[in-house]
Amino acid sequence: MNDIFDQRRKRTDNILALLTRSLRDTLGNRYDDFIGNHTFIYATGSCGRGEMGKGSDLDAYVVSDAADLGKDCKVLQEAIKRANTAANLPPLDGDGKHIKAIAASELIDRLGAPEDDTSEDGVFTKRMLLLLESRVILGEPAYDQVIEKVIKAYWKNEELHRANYQPFVLVNDIVRWWRIVLLNHESRVSDFLCMRQTGSGGGMFCLEVERGCGARMCSFGRGISSSYELGAGGRHVVSVTPAEAVVEAGGSEELGGH
Repeated sequence: MNDIFDQRRKRTDNILALLTRSLRDTLGNRYDDFIGNHTFIYATGSCGRGEMGKGSDLDAYVVSDAADLGKDCKVLQEAIKRANTAANLPPLDGDGKHIKAIAASELIDRLGAPEDDTSEDGVFTKRMLLLLESRVILGEPAYDQVIEKVIKAYWKNEELHRANYQPFVLVNDIVRWWRIVLLNHESRVSDFLCMRQTGSGGGMFCLEVERGCGARMCSFGRGISSSYELGAGGRHVVSVTPAEAVVEAGGSEELGGH
């Protein structure tokens, strides 16, 4: 079983290297303008989990502190499309039109706000995917900085409860994200049942649905268990360190036995 995970991890690493190289080549001397230390591109899904197999596609997002998000995103959209082709991956959903940059500040400022999970730009989902199953494609400095800021935002009330702090806001968000995953899963299973009833097949489609849901269940479980890891000295206080470990672990490391 470990061989399968090793193969998929190696495939993912190779594809990420191709994507990064293509993006750097495309941006050329404009790299600092469009990426620098202010913008990053990250992958989620099978790529973010390190599980890419034959036929896996790319789910990419752009986060930036740049002043002109719209203009910069158009350039990055085209660069990502070109990189996707260079890596010989399936076409991007909507031909890349769904790759829209969001401001890094939105990932933090909307945390806990009523509009967090109802906005059309999907800030809530992008934040959870960033924390639980992402790999940086380009712009690692900004990627690391934003993740650190997001995690610390979840711990902003720690000073008020130093003796018994528990990350309830983070756990609540992980559970909310899992509910969204389950709803999407049920919707896709319904699509499969319709395909089967009409005689249009759908066996492989259902298999991919089950694989995707199972992999994200691992992300969910890892996030919850690490969030409630005991603090130093056995005290029931959760520091920010276990949450940082969730992000660093990534994908299906535990399943692979590493």
